[in-house]
Amino acid sequence: MEIEEKVREIRARHDAAWTGPYYVEKTEHANVSGVIVHTDFEIMNPDGGHLAEVSCAHSVTDVEDPEAAVAGAEADATFFAAAWQDISTLLNLVDELQSQLKRALED
Repeated sequence: MEIEEKVREIRARHDAAWTGPYYVEKTEHANVSGVIVHTDFEIMNPDGGHLAEVSCAHSVTDVEDPEAAVAGAEADATFFAAAWQDISTLLNLVDELQSQLKRALED
């Protein structure tokens, strides 16, 4: 696939997506003993609508390292939440670089 075609596809997906930027809300869930055993990281749109969720069960029976599991889930949610704006920035950079190349080739 040609790079220009790939960029057009990325731009089309970006344009069709719910407009960001998004943010992450963290919700912890405890067991009957009050121990936090599950954490949800909800990716929210600017209007507070629920877009997606990264969910992490992290009791000692679920994972070897609960702290690392929660940190990884939060990092993933933060990455996903930032993706719309990051892609927008990168598409703008592509446009600018293409414009610079066109001008340079015309000179």
